[in-house]
Amino acid sequence: MFLKLKDSPHRARALRSLIDIYQQEKDWMKAIGAALEVERDSGQSAQKEIAHYYCELAVSEATHSRPDGAKRHLESALAAHRKCARANIVLGDVLAASGDHEGAIAAWKGIEQQNPAYLSLVARRLLDSHRSLGRAEEGLTLLRGYLASLPSLDMLDVAFQSTLDSEGADAAYKLVKDELRRNPTLLGLDKLLEAQLLVAPAERRQELELVRNLVHNHTRRLARYLCENCGFKARQFYWHCPACGGWETYPPKRSEESDLAP
Repeated sequence: MFLKLKDSPHRARALRSLIDIYQQEKDWMKAIGAALEVERDSGQSAQKEIAHYYCELAVSEATHSRPDGAKRHLESALAAHRKCARANIVLGDVLAASGDHEGAIAAWKGIEQQNPAYLSLVARRLLDSHRSLGRAEEGLTLLRGYLASLPSLDMLDVAFQSTLDSEGADAAYKLVKDELRRNPTLLGLDKLLEAQLLVAPAERRQELELVRNLVHNHTRRLARYLCENCGFKARQFYWHCPACGGWETYPPKRSEESDLAP
């Protein structure tokens, strides 16, 4: 029915409805074709959405162990929208899975030139690939540099755990304390109390544990991701909002960070 309406005065609405159907059916090539038609008719860019459709195709190829096909779709995604951070994230995943950790690191570091906020999503991946190359210290230094220039609770969490594993509780506690001074948040306080428990004398641990549990119970609702389009909150990060269907409407920040942002 909507295909027939494409050649009627209702063309614009028909194309939008077709795109919704193609997205639900995960028929990404047809979604790309319809989005290009909308773009031509309206003059409004659909490159962000088209890039995500190519990323969906790439993820499907990677899931079926077809890395070459995934790379081709990712090239198309970046050709459509060069600032598509998701394309670099998926490319890094594909390269890391094939053992090319140098290439993966380069792909993930390229996110800094696209939208540095998304670096928090690859913090753990960056560290793991550096470890695979025997350069764990270099990876941790890189994360600390990102954390200093771009505060992020997710980045802090990875840097804290890595510092704890490699340098001990005192260094991890200092890292969190310094970060909390620069960027005071309740989620940061929760992490600081966790670090304090590791270095506190035995007689203080019960008291600290009580405080930490109270703060932790309160911060659970602050640790969600928030869609800027419809306000839907989720425990995990989504590229495609499950509530409103918007693409890239979730900032890669916890809701408390978004509330505090100017």
